[in-house]
Amino acid sequence: MSEVLLFAHVFAATMFLGNIVVTAVWKLIADRSNNLDILRYAIKLVFLTDYVFTFGGAVLLSATGGYMARSYGMNFIDTPWLLYGVGCFLLSGLSWMLGLIPNQIRQRRLLNEASDFDAIAKPFRALARRWYLWGTLANLFAICALFFMVTR
Repeated sequence: MSEVLLFAHVFAATMFLGNIVVTAVWKLIADRSNNLDILRYAIKLVFLTDYVFTFGGAVLLSATGGYMARSYGMNFIDTPWLLYGVGCFLLSGLSWMLGLIPNQIRQRRLLNEASDFDAIAKPFRALARRWYLWGTLANLFAICALFFMVTR
């Protein structure tokens, strides 16, 4: 296997996992500010970093992982760690696409329509709790995928 391909795969995993872990931390800090300007900027950055690092990392991770698996003649049925790892990776992506993204869209809409945080505090906090729930699932699935891929 090419060291460049392996490097690209590890780099993609770092981009993907690093972004989903770190975003949760700085979004939590922003959410606690109760400041509309900070919250609007934070949700804007969540979308930007999701697109560049989460989505970009996932695409590169899938491409390099798929290529390496094919070049070694691996298939999912005969390679349980690959099946479990890819399965967890897909569940992480589904959590992101079905839970996080729609929730982020609702948060952005709510923030952009608000003139005062107190007027949206209750619905915003409900959305934030849901965002953290989906984010926790996405993170746990991604960490499990990493575990299966590394400990194979």
